[in-house]
Amino acid sequence: MKLEAVIIGAGPAGLMASIARAQRGRGVLLIDRNPRIGCKLLISGGGRCNLTNAEDREVFLRRFGRWSNFFRPAFYSFDNHQAMEFFERNGLKLRVEDNGRVFPASGKSRSVVEFFEALLQRCGVRVRLGSAVVDVGRKDGGFAVILEGGERLDCERLLIATGGASFASKCATQGDGLAWARQMGHRVTRLWPHLCALRIEGRFESVKGITLRRVRIKHRCGRHRIDEVGSLVFTPDGISGPVVHNISGHLLDCDSPELVLDLLPEVSEADLECFIRDCRSLHPRRKCSNCLAELLPQNLARFVLGKIGERRCGEVSNREVRLAVERIKRWRLRVVGGPPLEWAFVTAGGIPVEEVDRNTMESKIVPGLFFAGEILEVFGPSGGYNIQFALSTGHLAGRNL
Repeated sequence: MKLEAVIIGAGPAGLMASIARAQRGRGVLLIDRNPRIGCKLLISGGGRCNLTNAEDREVFLRRFGRWSNFFRPAFYSFDNHQAMEFFERNGLKLRVEDNGRVFPASGKSRSVVEFFEALLQRCGVRVRLGSAVVDVGRKDGGFAVILEGGERLDCERLLIATGGASFASKCATQGDGLAWARQMGHRVTRLWPHLCALRIEGRFESVKGITLRRVRIKHRCGRHRIDEVGSLVFTPDGISGPVVHNISGHLLDCDSPELVLDLLPEVSEADLECFIRDCRSLHPRRKCSNCLAELLPQNLARFVLGKIGERRCGEVSNREVRLAVERIKRWRLRVVGGPPLEWAFVTAGGIPVEEVDRNTMESKIVPGLFFAGEILEVFGPSGGYNIQFALSTGHLAGRNL
């Protein structure tokens, strides 16, 4: 017997699509290779699950840059505030924290998974867990889904919501869905890591673990410009932290990425220069790095200033004062890479959006085939944006599946 619809992947996109279809009174089978739904939800947000962001919806949409137009129909059909109302209405209490980030009130991602488990049951969604799909293809005007062990499921309509190829060791997301899409005629763009640390030219062993709450990062790659402020932490071979994660996908997509760091964004260059000159006159025998320890961690000041930091303030020339200001306010760093893709939290790249109907999430190449979530090339910043993208596109796909 041919099934009406099959959804592969029980992440946020597949879960939302299953519920949206079932709520319209239509049958659906949800399949996942993991023993429990929502594997990635369990580990997102440091185990707390940052579900979405509470900011104004137009501001939210702009966070997706060049993909905003593609995302608009899905987002307008199920935006961030509708998502919050959906969770609250169906029994999951939420809490809005700093920068608009939305978490379950329990502070535990397990609450989100339990919420979806209960809602799937209430909606009558058929779920098969621990069932690995090994192949997908077109068959008799529909699709054939082949499971490990040889079982074949035939269906009229198919949604692939298997995510990208990151976090493979924890959630078995190996990019299978991308391979199936390719063999059915879709292109797949280059894949690279997003929401990850960056490796920087040079060594940072002496400053590893130092955290700055507010750093400005600027970057330009072609027409794309970045100007972000946030928390940053130094690692032995580079930089990490929220502000770095937000821009990592864009930087790693650039041929020769160079960052400009402002370590003191709330202090102007003129004020910083006056501070160093005052140190020179008031504390001529103190090391320059010791004076700057009033503004920056001393080890970091010593690392950034190099030999100037070891000089006594009274010995520092006017030219060296200006050079010290430049290094603190316009510190240039060259990005040499990121982690392996399987270590990143989000996959950048995937199925090109021009091959998907933004009003339905149906393939423009294969009728009856749908995509939602991270399998698409779209990615957003940290803070609940990527899960909302999965929820919105899953919701739209489920309504049209």
